[in-house]
Amino acid sequence: MNTNAQSGQQLLIDMVAFTYFIAEQDRMAIVNMANSRVFQMLYQCFPQRKNNAKMARYKNDYGIKFAKDTQVKLSLYPINKSHRFVRLEFNPEKLGWVGRIVLRRMLVELLGRDAVLRLYFEAVVTRLDLTLDIFDMERALYVHRDRVCHSEVFRDAETGEMSSQIVGSKDSNIRIILYNKDAEQGTSTIARNYQRIEVNYKHLNCSMDQLEPSLADIFMSLNFFRNSFLKDRRMTKAFRKDAYSNGLNNALNKLPKADKDQYLEYLEDYRANPIDQKALRFELAHYRALKFLVHKDFRGTEVRAQRSLIKNTHLPSKHWMPSVGYFTPAFRKEFAEVIKRSRQKQRKRIRL
Repeated sequence: MNTNAQSGQQLLIDMVAFTYFIAEQDRMAIVNMANSRVFQMLYQCFPQRKNNAKMARYKNDYGIKFAKDTQVKLSLYPINKSHRFVRLEFNPEKLGWVGRIVLRRMLVELLGRDAVLRLYFEAVVTRLDLTLDIFDMERALYVHRDRVCHSEVFRDAETGEMSSQIVGSKDSNIRIILYNKDAEQGTSTIARNYQRIEVNYKHLNCSMDQLEPSLADIFMSLNFFRNSFLKDRRMTKAFRKDAYSNGLNNALNKLPKADKDQYLEYLEDYRANPIDQKALRFELAHYRALKFLVHKDFRGTEVRAQRSLIKNTHLPSKHWMPSVGYFTPAFRKEFAEVIKRSRQKQRKRIRL
């Protein structure tokens, strides 16, 4: 299989959310900064209207729109006082290189340099979305995961083809979603079948440096079966209809154990193996998505051993900018344009 990123498979961290403790004496200073006009205009960080205040977990939510095609969500002041004071949710891939730099600069201004220095090692990850993009996947495969009861299937209203599948309920800590990425983006073609397998992890309760490569192993634990099993008369018509409408996990869960074991044996005749294990490079995905939060002096293979140094280290401000590659003239120009646009919007808002 071709493992080129545009014709094979690629593992990414598609979304991450973390929470961070702030000492009580520092909290109002952070809230006041987030609500200041200068800060809001510079980083396009504006309060969000709550559609359902009863379901809200934080008193203050902000949408941050300095990066194109994505939105960073900042939350402050939890309603439950036992929760951590700051929550940040973002898609590192959509942020891009410059967006990550601007986000970190914003966090430094909001939380302080020393707090941001500790984020990677002390903030608690509450959500992590791992995605595996498969650019040449076999068509019409059903996904199944052992010991999961709930599944859903969504189909195109006109063609009846599967557009997406879900394994796991909304309340579960692990949820699998398989969908046609080209169709989602409105660029679907007959030539290729670009599918995305997304694993939603919730309540990991570990820091970013403690995220283990074993999180990617879940992709190899998934089962895939060709849709031709829907014509196999060894399985009842009711079961095949249920699988067609609601997915394999839902249909198998309704069977007695003996029948379920028998049907799983039948399904082995239709097994497919679309995932290339070599593509599950978690360390690379981890580095691309989150290492921009790590100061250059705390990177490397022994980063965990260096963790204890942080508490007694105060790096000079001039060295604060992260080492996300070299600062080329092209980067400096693009970064300057981002800041320039923000200031122009700020001046325009003040005049109004």
